[in-house]
Amino acid sequence: MGVLPLEHYVWSSGSATEENTADDVDVTTYSLHRWGELIRKGNPAILHYLFAANALSSSDTWERFIGSHREQLISKRAAMQYLGFAASQRMRLTGERGMGRHGQRPDLIEQYGFDVKFAMHYVRLLGECRELLREHKVTLPRPEKELLIAIRTGKYTQDQVFELGDDLTRECQQLLENTDLRDGLDVEVLSRRIADAYQFHWRRSASTDDGR
Repeated sequence: MGVLPLEHYVWSSGSATEENTADDVDVTTYSLHRWGELIRKGNPAILHYLFAANALSSSDTWERFIGSHREQLISKRAAMQYLGFAASQRMRLTGERGMGRHGQRPDLIEQYGFDVKFAMHYVRLLGECRELLREHKVTLPRPEKELLIAIRTGKYTQDQVFELGDDLTRECQQLLENTDLRDGLDVEVLSRRIADAYQFHWRRSASTDDGR
């Protein structure tokens, strides 16, 4: 709320200089204001907060903010973001987006012949996009997790991944043309809900402090 706002906080159990292992955990927390900016843009990772079972589900403030309004917080713009993110993963998979920290992983390429992690996320994003357009929700963990694990462990070739991705992309584009999702979120309604959530939380905090 001051001149140095903390829009998000990132923590990891892994090393700052080495890749995470399967046992490591990454955590990113956002202010509700920043979360609202990103959900308005349709950010897929931010959209997960609407459907993931986590500690937020026990928060009175979060439930008041979300309640039965989840469908009002998804839009065609989110589906388009999913397609854009998936296309980006494919470009990284082919090397068009470069190597290194935010590009291909040489160790995976050496082991499998291509970056299977990008391949898995490419298919995952398209699967989530299809479900969002079909059912106006995203199921977590993913129902097709066995397929995603198979891709991640090299059971599919790169050509087979591209074939899966091409089919899913075509299906998503057809669904996008016929969806009844709104084009984007009503920013005034979203803004009022965020402001109401902050005030609700502050009132509850003040009431708790007074009762001590």
